[in-house]
Amino acid sequence: MYFRNFNRSFAGAVVLSSLVMFGTQSIAQDQASSEGAAADAPPSPAMTRARDVALARISQDLSHEQIGVLNLIAHATAAAGLCVDIGLDEGAVYGALADVTHEATDDESEEEAARHRDFSLIAFGVLSGIMLQQGAEDEAGFCASAVQLAQDPDVEKFIRIVSSAVPYSPEAPQQ
Repeated sequence: MYFRNFNRSFAGAVVLSSLVMFGTQSIAQDQASSEGAAADAPPSPAMTRARDVALARISQDLSHEQIGVLNLIAHATAAAGLCVDIGLDEGAVYGALADVTHEATDDESEEEAARHRDFSLIAFGVLSGIMLQQGAEDEAGFCASAVQLAQDPDVEKFIRIVSSAVPYSPEAPQQ
């Protein structure tokens, strides 16, 4: 399974990079320092409040690693939706999403496993909506950051470059 086959360094990179991109400082304190990382324009106070409320609820049921993976997938789907230069690696997204939603302990009942799956999908939807809003607030900066991430050969990711119009150009033709 994709999620369970992460090596420790990739899992750490997933959590750190998704935290940096999304600005989840409260979780980042538990995981790693985001010092020196490039970030998009800071989110508005309303966006920060929405994100904090959502993460407070989500973190009651999902681990920091699961939230990090869902957040990275949310970033990828937002980037693929907003940025003409970015495409989604659907196979990797599906694999990681399936692993997060089906991750269950051996002692969970079918009902508990179904609740975890459903909650994980709801959390992914919430994180995706927040990421889309954040990306739309500074689309050029968000897309430039996504292109930079997609071009980094040292980072595992769920996105890829699909256009030759790099660096990001809002006038790039849709493919």
